[in-house]
Amino acid sequence: MARKSRNKSGRKLSSRQREKRRLSPKERRLAERKHNLRKAAAIIGTVFVLASAIVWVGLSNPELKVKADTLCRADNVLSSHTIVLIDATDKLPNPDIEYLRQLIFEEKDNLQIHDKFSLLLLNDNVDNALSEMFSLCNPGQGSQFGSLTESQKRRQALWSSKFGEPLESTLGKLEKLNEGKQTPLLEALWSISRRYDFGRKVGKRKLILVSDMLHYTPEFSQYNGNYTYDKLEDNNYFENIEADLSGVDIQIFYIHRRKVSATQGKHHRKFWREYFQDAGAGKIRYEPPLAD
Repeated sequence: MARKSRNKSGRKLSSRQREKRRLSPKERRLAERKHNLRKAAAIIGTVFVLASAIVWVGLSNPELKVKADTLCRADNVLSSHTIVLIDATDKLPNPDIEYLRQLIFEEKDNLQIHDKFSLLLLNDNVDNALSEMFSLCNPGQGSQFGSLTESQKRRQALWSSKFGEPLESTLGKLEKLNEGKQTPLLEALWSISRRYDFGRKVGKRKLILVSDMLHYTPEFSQYNGNYTYDKLEDNNYFENIEADLSGVDIQIFYIHRRKVSATQGKHHRKFWREYFQDAGAGKIRYEPPLAD
């Protein structure tokens, strides 16, 4: 019968100790170094996971005080703000309204706790081109909290009454919008760029435009086709409404209208791409994607 390996004190050796006895001194040093490296990697990994958990809890801390009117953090820290600008100067076709609802629901579901979400209407009033339909911070749905089931139910009820239901009610008004006589889109973009809750201190900013993107005011019109971004820059009218959208991601839900199809082409999209690039915007994309 094979004799069990023991050390000088008579104690049975572990499998790792027996393995080391069979190795040369050089091999033992290499094996020991690999073992220490594995231990160090395991410790670093554990520290990283714990640190990540601490950061996540800090960023998504649901117990932070919030303002009663906006549900946003009382300390005015805003990590993200998504604005949907809906062009109400022309009637939205029913298929576009349904697509818009789906788009808004997707954006809503992607909101983290304390992220802000706003729905704005573009009207035909040059001096006050925006109407605010909805603008609140996400208090968090029950599923976003890793707590007990009863607590999740209470938080879900709070979210539904303060955020979900008001948003649903707002979307129901999209079919009743009145058309306008002009489309001051440039004025609206300038107003958005000056919002205190959409400035550079906000961590992440996204602007979704639901429009045919055809600006029309007495000072500047995109309906005659004889326009370029360079011409707009040379116009004194533009000096007072030049927007700063530095770092803002732009998504354009480009509504095609048959009556103006001749004006909605590559030339039109080129104008807006140059405009947003000059304003310092981040990513610029069309929905559905369009070739430039």
